[in-house]
Amino acid sequence: MSKIGLFLKQARTNAGLTQKEVEARLGLRDLMMKDYETGRIKLPLEMAARLAELYKLGLDDLVPTELITSKVVENSQLSQLSYLFDHTFIRSMNQDAVIRAHMEEVMDQVLDLSYFDLVTSFMTSREKSALAAEIVKTLGSLMGADKKISDSEMFFFRTLVSQLGIDSQNRTISRALTVKYLPKPDTFMNRPVAKHFLLWLMFFLASSDGEIVEEELDYIKECAEVLKVNRSNYLLIKKNFVKEKY
Repeated sequence: MSKIGLFLKQARTNAGLTQKEVEARLGLRDLMMKDYETGRIKLPLEMAARLAELYKLGLDDLVPTELITSKVVENSQLSQLSYLFDHTFIRSMNQDAVIRAHMEEVMDQVLDLSYFDLVTSFMTSREKSALAAEIVKTLGSLMGADKKISDSEMFFFRTLVSQLGIDSQNRTISRALTVKYLPKPDTFMNRPVAKHFLLWLMFFLASSDGEIVEEELDYIKECAEVLKVNRSNYLLIKKNFVKEKY
């Protein structure tokens, strides 16, 4: 049995569930849990997230992150999500001149603050909380832009909500999943770095399932216009995720 399989079996046993019960609850084919627990098939990150939720565990409690080996993770923007909130900079994001300039200004705080805290370093606690909620509501609306929500998008969204300390059951946030929501410019306090940060998150989320569709692009563009992000800056961010057709 693989290391991942041992962790999976122990977590399921601790939750008091049989393999068949897990398969029934998650709508999996027969013997799929056996295949995961014996290592016969690799565990996708999305499935790990679903199992962690069923077992009432954090993802890292279910399977140590370094043990998750999935092509979905390796080839997806999801693999970079954790870097948004630790002390590691995302290389592509820091090619953004606006973000890079801000980070250089607060560089002496890098070892003490998360990426989000660095972005919001000049805001009060109340302002940061309002911005976090605004980000989550906007991303929730982005997920519903194409009228379907993938497992990858939901994992990204839930992880982000957890990292930002937002109540995912908040009605205003849940409503954003089904009703179009546009970010409020006042919440961003005319801070370009916060606006750019939101756009990067939106593109990361939209690309998490491997494809950014027109409805998502239209919504991201509309949000950029509402926030009055310079068009050339918007296009530079977009270029990191979308290849223009000629």
